[in-house]
Amino acid sequence: MTDRRTARVDSLRDEARGVRSFRLRLDEKLDFIPGQFLRVRFPGEEEWRDYSIASAPPADGFVEIALNKAGKFTERLFGLTVGETLQVEGPMGEWIYRDEGKPVALVSGGTGITPFRSMVAYLLSKGLPHPVSVIYSARTPADIVFKNDLAEFAQRGVNVVVTITRPQDLAPADRWDGPTGRITAELVAKAADLDRSVVYLCGPGQFVRALKDALLLRGVPAARLRFELWGA
Repeated sequence: MTDRRTARVDSLRDEARGVRSFRLRLDEKLDFIPGQFLRVRFPGEEEWRDYSIASAPPADGFVEIALNKAGKFTERLFGLTVGETLQVEGPMGEWIYRDEGKPVALVSGGTGITPFRSMVAYLLSKGLPHPVSVIYSARTPADIVFKNDLAEFAQRGVNVVVTITRPQDLAPADRWDGPTGRITAELVAKAADLDRSVVYLCGPGQFVRALKDALLLRGVPAARLRFELWGA
């Protein structure tokens, strides 16, 4: 049986355009595995929503989630202020990071990077025991979620590759010197050793399915593909 508890909003931070992270203060320690999620609801109400945990385990006093503003429920979450409370249930989910001692490639787009922030923070806490690559796409630089964290990960030895899918939408004053276009199997192969790496995929269903199929065609065994998808 999963634990249900009250969580108090400790701090809020805008991570990208329309994306906010919530640091939730807990009344007791929460053990979880990177990749798991929490169910969240407003006190006294029936509707629950699921959000990936963005922070590293264990949650000794606080846990972080991140989400984009889309729909009435998230609009209400965006209206929360520090000190207000939510009910949380969990942790839940079987799509988790597995300590297999192999290099990993973490591939995502948009808010799909949320569980990977937890995984990378966990691996850094263990001294980065093997090569880690993060391959991430966003529409424009303003849409890069956890931009500061990605820069810190790169400084600490993680191979971080960010590609922008809509460079035509950049403002005249904006500058982007990195890759452009959608994530492809070729881009993943340039960033990670696909002969050895376990590849984690997270994001919208169409994004994950297309990449999974492309990686299989490239010769990555299904046994080394771990994927989480949502939507169509």
